[in-house]
Amino acid sequence: MSDGTVRTIEGKIVYLGDVETRGASGYQVRLMVVEEPDKQYPEKAVIEFGGKSVDRLTGVECGDAVRAYFNLSAREWTNKEGKTQWFGSLRGWKIERTGERAARQDAPPAAQPAQPQAPSAPARTEDKPDDLPF
Repeated sequence: MSDGTVRTIEGKIVYLGDVETRGASGYQVRLMVVEEPDKQYPEKAVIEFGGKSVDRLTGVECGDAVRAYFNLSAREWTNKEGKTQWFGSLRGWKIERTGERAARQDAPPAAQPAQPQAPSAPARTEDKPDDLPF
């Protein structure tokens, strides 16, 4: 079903939900909404990070510019009346910061200020003889 294309979306995080625990197994899920800017009609995508992928959202905040990687997923559900419904979702598996904040985090640490140097010996002049034996 997959053509090998990596699915991504780039934009700004406009919502970052709390970690939710679902079911008796304790499966954890966290939702993130990314808005693609710079379009006539900006689009938003709800991306679900579940299981071990929840930890990948640690350190990101609303307003961060990001690139999110995801897989498409669909589930079939039949209600009590026998009507079948389909639900689609974007399941996130990787996130990268882009823009200013990413540049600050990837930059090498700022150089430490130079330590003051000990005062140098006074300059020697021809008027003062050198009294060292060597």
